[in-house]
Amino acid sequence: DSWSNPIFSLDKWVSFNPDNFSYVDDYNSQWSDDLEYTLTAYYNGDNSISDVYFVDGYAKVNNREDMARLFENAIILGPFDSFFKSEHLMNKLEYLSGSIRSLYDSSDWPAVTEWEKGLSQ
Repeated sequence: DSWSNPIFSLDKWVSFNPDNFSYVDDYNSQWSDDLEYTLTAYYNGDNSISDVYFVDGYAKVNNREDMARLFENAIILGPFDSFFKSEHLMNKLEYLSGSIRSLYDSSDWPAVTEWEKGLSQ
């Protein structure tokens, strides 16, 4: 079971989320309506960057979508986007990046990958 790998802990991942938060775990839910704790809400002026734990409402569906949306945006947005100003998103990205480097042979990779560029700010 990949979720029990000692390099990556789902419990550790969940610890980066707000207290008392639970993923919806339902792709048919109205996830797009719930923007609390999201970067989308920050862009809309509805919360501060210190309240951003998720990229968007879809990231709140489950832990897999949370990781996927985080990774996608780290690659696409580049290191100067507000995305990289969220302490909570950076904690998740740092943990995910460290896990990826530990799980895969990264000896031929660049010293800093596209998704890691924002971590050095």
